[in-house]
Amino acid sequence: MVLRKSVPRKTVLYNEKVKRVAVLGSTGSIGTQTLDVLENFRDEFEVTYLAAGNNKDLLEVQSKNWSLSSGRAQSAI
Repeated sequence: MVLRKSVPRKTVLYNEKVKRVAVLGSTGSIGTQTLDVLENFRDEFEVTYLAAGNNKDLLEVQSKNWSLSSGRAQSAI
């Protein structure tokens, strides 16, 4: 099995469109790990929405990192 990352971009047989992703719980353990993975595939995925519980400071950093407006990054508090 060939890892997707090792295949040159121009020969990828998958849909060439960028996939949009919303991350719920972005400041939690799974959410931060998800964003770490997506960071390595920025040419394939676009984070369009972030939602978090209590950690507004980290949510602000994440929204700046992914160039999201405040309307696309929401906190429960």
